[in-house]
Amino acid sequence: MTAVEERTVESPYGDNPTFTYRPEDGSEPIVFPKSTVLWDDVDGVKPIKFLWKVRKLSEAYQTFEFMDRAKVPDHIQERVLDLPDDERGTFFDRWFKNLSEPPEAGLPPE
Repeated sequence: MTAVEERTVESPYGDNPTFTYRPEDGSEPIVFPKSTVLWDDVDGVKPIKFLWKVRKLSEAYQTFEFMDRAKVPDHIQERVLDLPDDERGTFFDRWFKNLSEPPEAGLPPE
């Protein structure tokens, strides 16, 4: 019987909730803040104003802006961009999953 090594991943986001993705190639987990941080005011910018500013960008560029808004360090963003296309899509689908229910205050009605 072989022992399984449990890797500990230190969060660059302090005690804030995180989203952890384990790449299919078995490399180190990718740790992001939970996507719900996007509904917070960030650097004095309310979510509605942020969404308005990125509305005309392509989906790919919006994704870059979302990662910056969540304060994901560049070296971690690059790890996501290095994932194969299908896996990168899976990563973002899972990360954005918690955003399906926006906060009730501050966003326009649908």
